[in-house]
Amino acid sequence: MVENWRLEYLSRSTVTAGIQVDEMQSICLEVLKLRNQSVPPAGYALVPIEPTEDMVIAGFESKPSVFNSSTDELEKCEAMSGCEEAAHCAKLCWKAMIDSAPDINRLGE
Repeated sequence: MVENWRLEYLSRSTVTAGIQVDEMQSICLEVLKLRNQSVPPAGYALVPIEPTEDMVIAGFESKPSVFNSSTDELEKCEAMSGCEEAAHCAKLCWKAMIDSAPDINRLGE
């Protein structure tokens, strides 16, 4: 947590790294609010720094193939350019890994 002395120090300076003091204080307070939330903000997930084995497996298995995808999905991927397909696969992998991450509310059970 940002201690009061840090905010007081910031208020004595006129500019910190090109950011006005009041902006810096506002940013610090916003970061504190986010850090103190018990639930990540909408659109964010709390995940391990290192992926678990389940997350890695889910990522590998997310790439569309004849074993896990519909014909429509495969045709859609085949019609994509190389970069477009790579981006699509990366998004599928990311979603699969996030979806299989351990639930923070169930850790230790």
